[in-house]
Amino acid sequence: MFGPVLAAAGSGRAAEPHLRAHVDRLAAAEARLAELDRALARPDLDEPAARARIRALEQRGAGAGAIAAATRRLHTIHRVRDLRAAAVAEADELRESLAQQRAQAELARLSRAERGECSQEIGGARLRATPIDRLEGVTESVTPSTGNEPAGSDVGEG
Repeated sequence: MFGPVLAAAGSGRAAEPHLRAHVDRLAAAEARLAELDRALARPDLDEPAARARIRALEQRGAGAGAIAAATRRLHTIHRVRDLRAAAVAEADELRESLAQQRAQAELARLSRAERGECSQEIGGARLRATPIDRLEGVTESVTPSTGNEPAGSDVGEG
């Protein structure tokens, strides 16, 4: 499913292990979600049935121990449902993060292909990485001077 994410990263081999780990985390989250769904499908973890059992025990005057055990089972069902909700949230977050990474990798790939450089918008600021061979002679004109450089420093000079 997320092979295109890894493919879109292209030659960015440094990012590939991170993406693979992310895909692996999503697969684990989806497997956990399936496991929780299977558990919740069991008759002994059916919430309406557990509620009905508590009512039936109370109506027939069952002992406090039986009612308490049935109530604890209902609480267990709630905890399993909470685990499922957390698994859904994690899987959703991972899916969205991977979709963003795929879009970002595609942008970088297209930018490199079109202009021989990579540009990206981060936090409203447009950032551009220009290949080093296109920066010849530029560093002297853009190096700022703070006035705090040690004597003999060439920062700001030129």
